[in-house]
Amino acid sequence: MQEKYLTKAVTKFFNHLDQYQQPYFIVIKFDYEKNKMTEAINRSVDYHSDDWKLFELEEDLMFIPVSCSASNIHLTASTICQFLGVDKAIAHLSIVQHNNMEKPKTTFQTCFSLLEELRNKFKGRTIFEVREFATT
Repeated sequence: MQEKYLTKAVTKFFNHLDQYQQPYFIVIKFDYEKNKMTEAINRSVDYHSDDWKLFELEEDLMFIPVSCSASNIHLTASTICQFLGVDKAIAHLSIVQHNNMEKPKTTFQTCFSLLEELRNKFKGRTIFEVREFATT
């Protein structure tokens, strides 16, 4: 992970996580119109959780921490992929559940490592993977 993605807004979010929160961290890299991607995210995530935020890290890279159940995170990711499939858009969704025994930065780094794996393995294909707790 590049340190440049630890923006002031992301760092502030991390600092406000309490010891009991274990949200899923989603990092999405996409080849799609940003406004359509944002709409797909808003519609999908909002339907499955009322506790989430969207951080735009780059024009084609977003970070979304989401508090929801394991089944809902899978439904959210599947729904995003279905929206993208209509336009044959490409995206890789790396999803890691934050373990409150770890620092949020560690989970964030794990998300980027998983994203790199997905992008290398599944070029030209929209896919997501969920990992239940970050481990060092």
